[in-house]
Amino acid sequence: MEIISFSSRDGCILTGELHCPKRINDRNPALIICHGFRGNMTGSGRAVHLAERFCTLNIPTLRFDFSGTGESEGDFADITLSKYIENLSAAVDFVSSVTKGKIVVLGRSFGGTTAICHAALDIRVGAVCTWAAPSDLTETFIERARDLLDGPEDVFTIPEGDDFYLLKRGFFNDLARYDVLGAASRVSPRPLLIVHGTSDETVPFIQGVRLYEAARKPKSRLFVKEGDHRFNAHYNLVEQETVRWVENLTHYWKGRANVV
Repeated sequence: MEIISFSSRDGCILTGELHCPKRINDRNPALIICHGFRGNMTGSGRAVHLAERFCTLNIPTLRFDFSGTGESEGDFADITLSKYIENLSAAVDFVSSVTKGKIVVLGRSFGGTTAICHAALDIRVGAVCTWAAPSDLTETFIERARDLLDGPEDVFTIPEGDDFYLLKRGFFNDLARYDVLGAASRVSPRPLLIVHGTSDETVPFIQGVRLYEAARKPKSRLFVKEGDHRFNAHYNLVEQETVRWVENLTHYWKGRANVV
């Protein structure tokens, strides 16, 4: 594993960790893992383990912190979905300099939303996988902050357990620019895997269903019975099926090349 850094378009220096096989085979895909809202690139150890697993399969994998999070520069209060999309584009730039293989983006929660909205704009992404991604940004973020948004403040104090964090009004204003379901329909003809738990307490399951319905083929789904937002009791299943899906992409792309 190598600690790396790269610059986003706004000049913010982003920090990541690259898990790279000793020999890179450009016929294999590369993977970028995007953490969720208030998360970081370690994913409580899960993202590290997943990256190491892909590395043993000769799939270079990048984990990184979005701006304002973890080891990357910036203030979390300033984040927006647009900035996250720019950050991800910079991550794709970096991975493209490491390997010529097709790039797969795996995003958890808000990172999944970012992955979909970015892929709709960037044809360099070869496939997308989302874990518990919000598809209704109004329901997930704006309505839950309605009391704050109806007030005069531009910087909000958001409780988080025994602590709090700051978030600016601009975050919510920026969300209104995006149609996640429309973006999902534009991922095609690239493969899309949507993973969602039926008992997700943070992002209701119906959002995963609607995301899948909006997507076009080729698309796959893994709806985890009684799965919560973090898939706590079902994580091994989610990881295994995600790895299987990524491995199968090579065969899918090879088949398409033969047809062409």
